[in-house]
Amino acid sequence: NANSPQTYTFWISQRENICESERIELSFQVKATPPAPIIIADPRICEGEVAPNFVDFVEGENLSWYPDTTSSGGSDIPPNVNTDSVGYFPTWISQTIDGCESPRSELIPGVIGIDIIPFGPYLVPEGSSEQIEAEIIVEPFDTPYRIGWRDPTGIYIDNNAPLLDITPSEDGIYTIQ
Repeated sequence: NANSPQTYTFWISQRENICESERIELSFQVKATPPAPIIIADPRICEGEVAPNFVDFVEGENLSWYPDTTSSGGSDIPPNVNTDSVGYFPTWISQTIDGCESPRSELIPGVIGIDIIPFGPYLVPEGSSEQIEAEIIVEPFDTPYRIGWRDPTGIYIDNNAPLLDITPSEDGIYTIQ
């Protein structure tokens, strides 16, 4: 039974006419199928940034990377993702333990695009409180974003300036006021 991991032993002989050879022992081992690799997190990459090493997002041994669930000939090198394009880029990973390959797990790297329209620059006199409107277009939607204010040199202002943390529930346009 190939579904029962254990060592099996058989005795084999050969028969020619009415004569039988000596029997010899033949043993083989059925090994358990290893579990699929564990996905620690699906990586999220900002549009245009360098993609991280996807190995850092998977727990497993002797990983093989596949473009889909059925192709053969996996690679020991994780795929590259073009971060110039927003979207999801799934890949499948198996692990090999003791010569046996596991089922595949799906890793879904996402390239995040965010546009803030309009975003200044706005001149706000010191000490005044101005209300500024901006639209934020987010894609993909399931990623947290932090929106803050920068000074004229590009440094984030953290002297009690409001920061906005959002996790959109769907792709679309969001307005902050």
